[in-house]
Amino acid sequence: MFTSQLSDGQGNLKRYSILKRERGNSTKGRLPLWYHNLRTRWSHPTTHSLPPRQNKHACKWLESTKTTEEIQVITPLHSQRQSLKCQLIDTHPESHAQWTHNRLALADQAINNDNTLTFYTDGSLADNKANAADPIMGAAWHNPDTGLSMGYRVWGSASSTNPEAKAALLMLEISPPDTTIHIHTDSQSTHNMLQKIADGSYKDLTVRNIMKRNCWMTWERINTIVKSKNINLHTHKVLAHSGNQYNDTADLVAKEAARNIPDLETHNSENCRFSFTLKHRDLIIEENPRRYLRHLTQNVRRGEWSKHQTAQKLATIHTTSPIDWSALKEIIHQDGNMMSGFSSRKTSQARSYITKSVTGTLPTMKTLHDKWTLYDTTTCPRCFNDTETNQHVWDCPKSEPALKAITDQLHTRFELPSSMRPSVKLLAQGIPTMALTQFLRKKTKNHLSLSADGTPTAKDVAKEMTKTMLSIVHSAYSDIWKERCKASIIYQQAILNIQSNQKKNPQNEQRRPPPAEEVEDSPHGWQARTTHPPTHTEEEPMVRVSSSDLDKKLDAYRCECGKHSLTHFPGRSCDLAGLIQNRAQDILSSSRNRLIDTIPFFLENKVLSWTAPRQ
Repeated sequence: MFTSQLSDGQGNLKRYSILKRERGNSTKGRLPLWYHNLRTRWSHPTTHSLPPRQNKHACKWLESTKTTEEIQVITPLHSQRQSLKCQLIDTHPESHAQWTHNRLALADQAINNDNTLTFYTDGSLADNKANAADPIMGAAWHNPDTGLSMGYRVWGSASSTNPEAKAALLMLEISPPDTTIHIHTDSQSTHNMLQKIADGSYKDLTVRNIMKRNCWMTWERINTIVKSKNINLHTHKVLAHSGNQYNDTADLVAKEAARNIPDLETHNSENCRFSFTLKHRDLIIEENPRRYLRHLTQNVRRGEWSKHQTAQKLATIHTTSPIDWSALKEIIHQDGNMMSGFSSRKTSQARSYITKSVTGTLPTMKTLHDKWTLYDTTTCPRCFNDTETNQHVWDCPKSEPALKAITDQLHTRFELPSSMRPSVKLLAQGIPTMALTQFLRKKTKNHLSLSADGTPTAKDVAKEMTKTMLSIVHSAYSDIWKERCKASIIYQQAILNIQSNQKKNPQNEQRRPPPAEEVEDSPHGWQARTTHPPTHTEEEPMVRVSSSDLDKKLDAYRCECGKHSLTHFPGRSCDLAGLIQNRAQDILSSSRNRLIDTIPFFLENKVLSWTAPRQ
C-alpha cells in the first residue's frame, strides 16, 4: 500500500481498524508488527524510511519507495472500458475488431437463448527452446452455440493453472452482463476455484488464505468481474483429451494463440480488494509470496553452494552421470529430516561420514598434509604407491576386493548389468545416480510383487530401495573406509610416530602457504606473485629421525653398550662415547675427501618421513 492510502486528510496515520474496515475485513485481531513499526516512525521528519542502522546492523534492504510500482487500473475513462467494455483486460490493437465482433455475436446469442451461454476453456503451456526461462503459454475459449473461438498469448508464472485461469477470465470479460454461463474446463484446480466463486464460498476466504493460492490475483479478478456483471456461473469438469470435440477445439486454439497470436495484459480494477502485490523482474508474482521468496532464497543458496569447493566433486560427477538428488537426500538423512531433538551417535557419525564422502573432504593423507605440518607425507597407508586423495581411497588396489564383493552381491540379487558397475562404485561413496536408482526401483518393484499379494505402493518401493542403497553405503564404510583408517593409524604410529596426544595438541601449526606452482594455477595467482615474490633457495636434503628409533632401528654407529653414537654421551653407564664420536668424524672426513655427499641428521621427538630422495 502507498502512504496516501494509510493517512487521513491531515496526514496522520489511520487506525488499523479503519484500514481493515475500508477493505471490508473484520476489525477484530491484534495489531501486526508492521503497523507498530510504521506508527513509531510516522511522525518523524524522515518518515516512511528505514533507519540506516538497527540493532548494530547496517540496513541492506532498498527503500520500498525505490522499488514499488502501482498496479495499473482500468478506470471508466479508459479506452478499453469505453470501446471494448473490458474491465480488467488490455488486448492488442490488432484484435480489437475481432473482439468487438465476437462480443456482439455472443450478446445476440444470449438474448436468443434465454440469457444462457456455454463455453469450453483451455490453456496451453509449452517449453521455449530459444529461452527456457520464458515459457510459451496461451489461453482460449470456444462457444459451441456460435462456433466462435478466441485466444491470446499470456504471461506470468510457468504453471498449467495460469493459462487455464486466464482463459476463464478472458471468457468472462467478453460475455454480456446479467447472463447464466456454463464453463467446461479440464483443469481440476480451475474447476475447484470457479466452484467456490459460483457458490459464494470464495468471499468467506480471508485475504491471507487467498494470497496463498496459486494465481490468486486472477481468481480475485474473476470474482470481481462476476460480481460487477451479475453473472450466474456454473462450472463443469471434463476429461482432457477424451475425444470431446469442443474441448479439443479450445485446446487447438490455445496452442495456436501461444505461438502466433498477440498477447494480452491483465490489469486491476477500482473494485478489486488488492491494490498491491509482489513484483520480481517485471513479473507480478501470482503465487504464495512466502513460498516464492523461500524458493528464490533457496535458489540463491544453491548458486552459492554450486560455486563452493566442496561441491566440485558432485558437479563433476553430475555432468557425466546425472545424480538422483532426492535419493542422495535420503542417504544423508537416514532418520528423516533433521528436526528438534537429538540424534544417536551412530546416526550422527554416519551422516558426518557420508557428507564428507560426497563432498570429497574425507581426512585422507593428502587432506591432512595440506592442512597440518604434523603430517609430512601424502602416501597412501595401504598401497604405499600413490598419493592418497579422496578418489584414491576408492581406486586403491586394496579397495578392489571389497568393491567387487559389493558388486557381486548386487548382481546376485538384481542381475546387475556390467554397465552399472561404475554407478555402484559411486553409490559406495554415497552418490546415487539416476541410472542406478531407476534400475533398482524397477527390480525392487518386481521383487515386492512376487513376494507380496497385489501391486506394491510407491512408498513401499522407495523404502525398500533406500534400504538397499544404505546397505551398500554401510558395507563400503565398514569394508573400505574403516579398514583404511586402521591401516592409517598403524602407519602413523609405527612409521610416522604420530600419536593421538600429538594430534590433539592445540599448538600444532597450520600448513605453510602453497608452493609456487599451485599459486600459478590459482585464479588469484598474479596477486600472490605480486604480493609475495618467490625466492629460489636450494635446500640440502635432510633426514629427520626420532631419538627412540635411533636406539631401535638404526645401527650405523652403535656403541658396545647398545646406544647410538649420536645420542650417546660419556657418563657412568659408558665411557666409550668419545671413541665412537671420533670414529664418526673420521668417516665424515673420508666421505668429504672422496666427494661423497653426506646427509645431515636432525634429531627430533617426532618420526617424520623422508623429505628428500637419498643417493
